[in-house]
Amino acid sequence: MTPWRRLRSAALPSQTLTALKMLSFAIDANSGGARTGVLSFPSRGLTLPTPALLVYTRKGLPLNLMPDLLDELKDDGVTTLQLNTMHFIEGPSADTVRKAGGAHNFLGVQDYILLALGRDAMNFEGGGPASATYASFDTPSGRRQVTPEAYADIIDALRPDIFVPLADDIPSTSGRKRVKQSVDRSLSWLDECIERNKQGIPIFGSVQGGSNLYERPRSAEETAVRDVAGFHLGGFGLGESFDERPTLLAAAIDKLPPSKPRHVSGLSVPEEILQGVAAGVDLFDSAYPLSLTLAGLAMTFPVSHESPEVGSADGIGSSGATEGEGPALGADCSKLNLLSLALREDPRPLLPGCQCYTCRNHTRAYLHHLLNAHEMLAQVLLEIHNTHHYTRFFRAIRQSIIEDRFDRFRQAFVDRCRTTQIDVKPMAPKPSGRTSRIDGVHELEKC
Repeated sequence: MTPWRRLRSAALPSQTLTALKMLSFAIDANSGGARTGVLSFPSRGLTLPTPALLVYTRKGLPLNLMPDLLDELKDDGVTTLQLNTMHFIEGPSADTVRKAGGAHNFLGVQDYILLALGRDAMNFEGGGPASATYASFDTPSGRRQVTPEAYADIIDALRPDIFVPLADDIPSTSGRKRVKQSVDRSLSWLDECIERNKQGIPIFGSVQGGSNLYERPRSAEETAVRDVAGFHLGGFGLGESFDERPTLLAAAIDKLPPSKPRHVSGLSVPEEILQGVAAGVDLFDSAYPLSLTLAGLAMTFPVSHESPEVGSADGIGSSGATEGEGPALGADCSKLNLLSLALREDPRPLLPGCQCYTCRNHTRAYLHHLLNAHEMLAQVLLEIHNTHHYTRFFRAIRQSIIEDRFDRFRQAFVDRCRTTQIDVKPMAPKPSGRTSRIDGVHELEKC
């Protein structure tokens, strides 16, 4: 490591003290490589038990949940939102948010923890044109070049509780030269963000390296010596296989101090979340609940193997079908297709035993009707259920770690999905020319 980098990482003691006042992290229990703890924000009186889900937002709020509905989910553990800085590059502009006193005031989410980063969990491919002075991102008005200075200005306006600096995210298929460029640029931009962080907002340094087992540890080591409050594991979900991911996660995490929190982008579905938790990741930004909502799908997998009170009680399997009858069309081991004609007269809740607002008040038949009528309420009710269910899944993960049975919990979840896979056959074509959606995929019915 070059001397100037060591010097720069230790040159901001006042910011370090400010960050410590704004954020602290304590590990409560371990189970293998998995760990559970509490991320605290003393100056705001807020705490976050980990591992935790960061709820995906568009311009600061969940796509289908108004602030009052969001408050209803607080008891389920929905206390942390991810902000995409690129959503504030155009409208509302950074200046507009700055005049309001920051994102908390502008959005009316004073009691929520906000983590800002440049990667969109819903739509991000990585590897766009970049140079030593800028990274590029897709926005509604096209691809935009973003410099570290412009990025730091957006962060200064948003005033989040944590932010991930500008990074050069690249696909796993990138060559070694491009990977090295990505690591060097991300470190350089991290240094610039640290220098420009006048408010002392806690920074999660971005660890890059693609699928290169030399560059990932190097990026982790270089990031760890800098003035950061935690770490963002970047470059995942961009082409690496499920089987090679544990090696890549370990290559970075083994070089990071265990006393600081770790956040990852690109791990979304339950199996990937469990994979990340097993490696020692604490925070996940996932658009999975929203992705299912937009496809007309409801989560139905059991959230707890040891205490399966939801999703397997009263003869209800994880597919949402009653034992002894055929599975609802479009269902599998983890989700239920509400657009299926098989549910048009189904009087049951989305998931019997679930205590979310949607399941306590509405039926599958009603959600099927709303979706087919293209009513906005369908997405609202579905996102309430999917977000509630996914946060319950994270709560079950934390409990399994506390009880030192995470490996059994994970294996039971995987085994259950393998043994309950359903071969979904498409609906017979009808001579109407209408469009139908099977398992979240649009298909044109043949005439």
